[in-house]
Amino acid sequence: AVPEAADVDFSDVAGGAWLMDHIPWTEASHRIGALNATAEIARVLRIAMGEAVLSVERHTWRLNEGVTQVWQYFPADLYHLSARFTPNQGPHDQQAETHQQARPTDSQGG
Repeated sequence: AVPEAADVDFSDVAGGAWLMDHIPWTEASHRIGALNATAEIARVLRIAMGEAVLSVERHTWRLNEGVTQVWQYFPADLYHLSARFTPNQGPHDQQAETHQQARPTDSQGG
């Protein structure tokens, strides 16, 4: 959906910033869940295989045409999700927050 991106050196500019400057999205969705780390996810996050992770799947569109698909994984013990709402709010009026906690280091400095 974004052939211009093939010629961009993304070591100099963040992909999200470049997209918003050149092809701003008009709609997005997030799907948040939990899963057990596969071998690849565990290796990248430096956690044990099978450990719980928070997963965030994001899709963006511009005028009903797909722009991005992103899957992100985070160690579950570092995050919690919370929402604050009233009984009269609709689903689009609710505010949600994500909080990150610092990972404690072990005595080896890891």
